[in-house]
Amino acid sequence: MFVGLSKRKKLLKAKKESMIRKKYLFLILSFFGIRVFSQSFDSLCMQQHLVIACMQKNHISPPEFTTETNLEILDLFIEEIDARNIFFFQNDRENMQNSVTNGNSEDSYCRVIFHTFELIRKRVTQIDSLLNIIESKPIVFSEKDTLTFLAKNEKRKFWKNLQELRLRVEKRIKYDCLNTILKPLKENEDFSKLTPADITARLATAKKKAIFRYRKFLDDYRKEFTLKHKIADAMSNSIALRCDPHSSYFNVYEKESWDEGLSKEELSFGFYSSENENGEVSISELVPGGPAWKSNELHEGDVLLSFQFEDEQPVELAGADIEDYYIAFHGSMSRNVELTVRSKDNQVNKIKLQKAKIQSQENVLNSYVLTDGSKRFGYIPIPSFYSDDEAEEKQGVANDVAKEVIKLQQDTIEGLILDLRYNGGGSMQEAMGLAGIFIDEGPLAVYKTRAAKPQLLKDLNRGSIYDGPLLVLINGASASASEFLTASLQDYNRAIIAGTTTYGKGSAQNVIPIDTDLIALTKAVLYENPALTTGYLKVTKGKFYRVTTISHQGKGIVPDVHIPDMIEKLYEKESEEKFFLPADSVNKKVVYNLLPPLPISELREKSKKRIDADKQFKDMVFLADSVIKANEKTDKVVLTIKEYKKYYDREENLTARIKDVLDMETEEGFWVKNNSLNEQVGNFDEYQKKINEVAIERLKNDLILHEAYSILRDMIKLK
Repeated sequence: MFVGLSKRKKLLKAKKESMIRKKYLFLILSFFGIRVFSQSFDSLCMQQHLVIACMQKNHISPPEFTTETNLEILDLFIEEIDARNIFFFQNDRENMQNSVTNGNSEDSYCRVIFHTFELIRKRVTQIDSLLNIIESKPIVFSEKDTLTFLAKNEKRKFWKNLQELRLRVEKRIKYDCLNTILKPLKENEDFSKLTPADITARLATAKKKAIFRYRKFLDDYRKEFTLKHKIADAMSNSIALRCDPHSSYFNVYEKESWDEGLSKEELSFGFYSSENENGEVSISELVPGGPAWKSNELHEGDVLLSFQFEDEQPVELAGADIEDYYIAFHGSMSRNVELTVRSKDNQVNKIKLQKAKIQSQENVLNSYVLTDGSKRFGYIPIPSFYSDDEAEEKQGVANDVAKEVIKLQQDTIEGLILDLRYNGGGSMQEAMGLAGIFIDEGPLAVYKTRAAKPQLLKDLNRGSIYDGPLLVLINGASASASEFLTASLQDYNRAIIAGTTTYGKGSAQNVIPIDTDLIALTKAVLYENPALTTGYLKVTKGKFYRVTTISHQGKGIVPDVHIPDMIEKLYEKESEEKFFLPADSVNKKVVYNLLPPLPISELREKSKKRIDADKQFKDMVFLADSVIKANEKTDKVVLTIKEYKKYYDREENLTARIKDVLDMETEEGFWVKNNSLNEQVGNFDEYQKKINEVAIERLKNDLILHEAYSILRDMIKLK
């Protein structure tokens, strides 16, 4: 979320603004002439019109909502509301296409919402009947049955009728059964030694699990109120996504989750779960200070038998996989839950927990010292650009990094590595503050909205906290605020950028309530529809440009020194997203003090020689190419135990090879330890000590980090 710009000037004169508001008001009020559908749908239909009006008013480049646009929104909507491809037949899609191309376009979204509601209710009943039939008959595997997994970018297939849907459901149940049968129940279990009786017993269990999973999925579509809002929210989100891939609609619960993702704290019950050796869902970890830990009733190793959220139906976990648990447990927004667990001494207990704010484990920031005996470098992995807007003094990631840099300086580091791999961004304000730690002063970027002139974003604080050798690690999952920081440091020659090309997101979003001005103008009409005030939009309001005035939007930031990694060719980039905003440049004079050039050519050459000679890098690149080839072809799985076993073994073998490469112990290039101050704190905090031990073990075998260390060492020698 981009915040912190100076108070926005009025972009339009009062008269022009009044005319625009009247136009929006006319569009909204004209809708109330439509009385085709039930009164209960009015607010949900109105929601779509407010989303469109809000996008037209705030988005940097909103599309014209033409017939073609409506068809594109419809396809996005079908993908979102029917991810399993079980609700819409071919003629259903055609009928909905007619709804948005014929007649009054003002009510087209409402017609789609209403028809989708009726359609899904009908399909849920039909699929329930199919599941009852499948449940009553034995599962028979046949070589005639195949399940097709579409290749990347291949269009989905719409079923012609109920018969084709029945085959689809049956095949999916069979596939799930085969997956459960062949899943090892114990470590290193040999499937070939299972007897026919063992397989028959496993099939009975697998069938129950597969049907249970299907019915649990359908449960989300059974409640009338929930289904209506699920459909309306999916339509609102599709409208936003048609504007660009980073605009979206949030209901009040999704907005809360979004805010938590940008914060150092999150609402949580304070425990993690995993699957134990018997295939049961068990408590794997308690977060110190969290609700579960404070209850003193829940313990690591307890088996979770069931749970019930407040005002919701209980969920039994007998026969459920960990995936089923995750979907059911983390899909609820309730803050109160009752767990039924079986302890290690076989006692069954009921435990009530209430969510509370705890430190977000995803946004824990620590620093480490890397040393080979002759050089001592600092290392700071930055998980996201989080912030704490509720604190009196904002204590976000920039402040935390500054503290860690000061700690590392006490350990007399000679260089510093910032790790932005897999950092998807966050607060741009924090990115600006973080850049200021390493740049003395000056412009960091140019920001442009639809109506305002290009605006310089500056580091207004003279001086920097760290001015020594600096290297930034990036990859294809580094995006948004990560790219903002990387571009600033690269353009100033302040750091060597190493890794792979970033995602390519040069846009900024604001999260705003559904247009309060429009709601205020129609207050009398909307009085009976208060739910309209609970929606939010994440809107792309502006674009960022580098101080060179060019944009990395859709292109990404190219590293100075390329270090290959597993996701380089696997991670989908901005330019592959539907309806992404194209790159452009901005007409703005920018003056900044460029630092002396870095020895990029020499560093690139030395790094390439090391990588070309390294067997682990070669294996990693080969495996990444193998996965790419697998993703690019349509995969057909024959649904028999023999053929599925071949498919299963092939997938498991590829996964194991990737894991072996990633887990391979690297040659001893450096040792990893906590900075001195954190090490002292860790001696008193067992939980933090455990986290650090796991992190240190991972860093020791991080092949890419080892190469980054070598590049930084070369840079110091060359300078």
